[in-house]
Amino acid sequence: MQVLSLKTAFAIVTLALSGCSIAPKSAGPKPVGPSEVHVTMKEFSVAVDRPSVSAGDVKLIITNTGVITHELAIENVGAMDEPFESNGEKAEVENIAPGKTATLVWKLDKPGKYWLACNTKENNVDHLALGMKTELTVTAP
Repeated sequence: MQVLSLKTAFAIVTLALSGCSIAPKSAGPKPVGPSEVHVTMKEFSVAVDRPSVSAGDVKLIITNTGVITHELAIENVGAMDEPFESNGEKAEVENIAPGKTATLVWKLDKPGKYWLACNTKENNVDHLALGMKTELTVTAP
């Protein structure tokens, strides 16, 4: 009968275990938060880092890189200063000062196209009329 050395036995066990792996237990589905969209505003444009999101809660992180104060509203395409309303709240952030960032979270549960628009009218300057809007497409979940 042949006896294995401790070194040989260790090598055999190591080789046998190297092909095995124990997968960690799944913690279940990851919680889904709002879709984030980074919005940059300046005279006289609005830009987004992604043109579409899935239906549900949307978190707009809005930065004013311009030199004058702006606002941002979520509204139907073609609307003129008619932000969505729900439970007494409006889907808009007003008075975003130059260099500042604001956040707006809103539920967009119907697929379609929406405007992210600046409806500021100041000193006879209508920001929306000067093109300060962009479209955001909401797709089915």
